[in-house]
Amino acid sequence: MKRLRKLKNQGTAADDNTSKKVAKKEKRLSEIARIYAKLYEDRALEIVSEENFRMLSDRLQDEQKKLRDELAAIKKRSEAFEKTEENIQSFVSLIKSMQHVDELDRPIVQALIERIEIGESRTDENGVRHQQIDIFYKFIGKMDF
Repeated sequence: MKRLRKLKNQGTAADDNTSKKVAKKEKRLSEIARIYAKLYEDRALEIVSEENFRMLSDRLQDEQKKLRDELAAIKKRSEAFEKTEENIQSFVSLIKSMQHVDELDRPIVQALIERIEIGESRTDENGVRHQQIDIFYKFIGKMDF
């Protein structure tokens, strides 16, 4: 549960930070649109030379593309955090529905566990057998205890 809380807190902190980043980038995109309109007007009135217009236009378009790409990446990460939050809630709900279970049976295991991976068995120099077993839970994946 500690890992679940940590994942949830990371998602909440990231969401707050994401909103600020998105607002800042969208504001800059709006500024670029205004600057570009003014630049176009200045070029039409021959206040700005063709050479300077092209140079400034290219810079603005490059910055605009970069900002749009960054916004797309932020949106993708935000969607991943939202999915993680949904998965955590689903897992917690599933666990809560089973809090009065006295005996672990096949249907319960199937409801909780996605898969179990069993590694190669090895014996150390003292004759003690070791084997890696990883349990992947539904909704949240592998958890280390």
